[in-house]
Amino acid sequence: METREKAVSKSQFKLIQAMRTKYGTETDTPEKWKWVWKDEWTNVDFKELPNKVSRESLKRADNPEAIKQQFLNEIFGGSQ
Repeated sequence: METREKAVSKSQFKLIQAMRTKYGTETDTPEKWKWVWKDEWTNVDFKELPNKVSRESLKRADNPEAIKQQFLNEIFGGSQ
């Protein structure tokens, strides 16, 4: 999973809450899930989050050129 500083979707937020409930404490949580205990992951407005976010959109969000290309494709209909 990519390392991010906050939940990017309602789906991810619910996963974080489910893992916290499942393991109960950070001490009882396996190493690969310890990130769910960091407060910054849930320091978001749940109502403002989209339901789901695709991996492709996350990649584009990290790549300004890809965002620009998508914008041009939407306006001009095709690759530029």
